[in-house]
Amino acid sequence: MTRLFILGASLFGLVTACGGSSSVPGGAGGSAGTGSGGAPGFSQCSLSSECIVGPQSCCGDCGAATRTDIIAINQSRQASYTQSVCQGVGCPACYMMQDPNLVPECRTGLCQVVDLQTLDLTACSSDSDCRIRTRDCCECGGGLEPEDIIAIRVDAESAYSALACDPGTACPECAPTYPPSVIATCSSGRCTARWSR
Repeated sequence: MTRLFILGASLFGLVTACGGSSSVPGGAGGSAGTGSGGAPGFSQCSLSSECIVGPQSCCGDCGAATRTDIIAINQSRQASYTQSVCQGVGCPACYMMQDPNLVPECRTGLCQVVDLQTLDLTACSSDSDCRIRTRDCCECGGGLEPEDIIAIRVDAESAYSALACDPGTACPECAPTYPPSVIATCSSGRCTARWSR
């Protein structure tokens, strides 16, 4: 499983304040993975479970990260990071759901962003290649809201677990019941979770 690139410390200064987008590319192009790095002092980690994904700018797009405005940080430093980029400025009263395909990973001691839609584990040629899954490490007890649901290839469970789970994690055994309003489809060669209205 490969990653694209890691944003270096020199790019951290490109963060923009509330509502603006960062000029740092957060996940376009490349061969297989999206690696959008963290910020110095905010992204050190030992385990992937310590990391979260959010907007690099103060407000993002109504609070949500996008592929061009995204960062992974240690969740214990979230408040400090927000204070450092917002500097007391408020955000618009709006909400947008976070893309569940943008997930955090701790790699080489830093929180990184991974775009599932660029990895082999979501590659497909037909709907039958795909299945629904929670983005959490363990399916049993995992989140079932729209921001929690992803689609992966049916034979990619071990690859996804290696990405989402900390080493040595033992998941309980139970069969998750996913919402009937969501199905896995193959769209433009990628497994995608599609919700009915």
